[in-house]
Amino acid sequence: MSDITIREIAKMADVSIGTVDRVLHNRGNVKKEKADRILEICRQMNYEPNMLARAMMLRKKNLKVAVIMEEPGENVFQLSLKKGLDQICEEWKDYNISMEYFYLKEQTWNGQAAYIKQVSEGRYDGLIIKPVNHPQIRELLSEMTKSGIPVVTCTSELEDFTPLCYVGQNHEKEGRMAANMLLKCVPDLESVLILTIEKNVLARVQKIKGFQEYLTEYRKHFPVQEVIEYREDAKDVYKKTLDALKKYPDVQALYAHTRYLDAVYQAAEETGRGQDLAIFSFGYRENVGRYLREGKITFAIEENPYRHGYLAGKEIFNYLISNKMPERERRYVDSQILIEESVM
Repeated sequence: MSDITIREIAKMADVSIGTVDRVLHNRGNVKKEKADRILEICRQMNYEPNMLARAMMLRKKNLKVAVIMEEPGENVFQLSLKKGLDQICEEWKDYNISMEYFYLKEQTWNGQAAYIKQVSEGRYDGLIIKPVNHPQIRELLSEMTKSGIPVVTCTSELEDFTPLCYVGQNHEKEGRMAANMLLKCVPDLESVLILTIEKNVLARVQKIKGFQEYLTEYRKHFPVQEVIEYREDAKDVYKKTLDALKKYPDVQALYAHTRYLDAVYQAAEETGRGQDLAIFSFGYRENVGRYLREGKITFAIEENPYRHGYLAGKEIFNYLISNKMPERERRYVDSQILIEESVM
């Protein structure tokens, strides 16, 4: 914060001290061009940034940001993401800025496209979205940004699209972390099986890419037996896991990116692999922690959806209020390796 005073600002703007005070406290009776000049001087001189932001915000009434996300329901990841969004809204409530949620029952490109069109046609000042990686979504979001509506991608990115900012995990790094940890848990590792949700979300693709790249660096022709996709449904997860373990009875490790880890473990138990198979996953601490404590998985890479939501909201609010671009195009949230002892 600068040491400049209101008196000095008034002199630079060629106005009275009272006029500066009225602008900073939104008391009205100041011509627009004069108020804009005062605020610009304050911004350049870094005069009390919080007061300046509030003054600028009060002159822009009722900004609204749309959020397109999966319906929270009992999904602890989505619930935590929304808590982060709600928290930043609470902290910025004095700035006349709010969020409106559009919930998807399933993360499909056509369902998401319908909501994006609705937001584009409505009176919204910004969008936060976990995008489905589909050409139609890319086209719609590109049109939105061209029309002047900023977009922050949250939790997952979109190929060939540049948002205002991406907030979430570094997924390729997480994949590499998982491979590194797996090799420490199973030093004589010879084969691994990958089970993942249908890859319409880029985050899943990036994790697998990082995982496979690390293993290939470890051994040039490392045998990932197969990448098997499933629907995010307990019955489908169970069936696909059971079929895969029957097909590859000697596989040593199972990359299982799903919140239905009970279904994965049930299939492992039924094939007699519950104790000797190294199973690992990615996810929110509250979800994966139980499986670590019960010995159903070997380790997990922790993700922090609360921070995703909080920081995504903070980045877009900062931009809308101060017209300041984020310092980084990607705001990565730290990832942690979880083992049984870290969740006890």
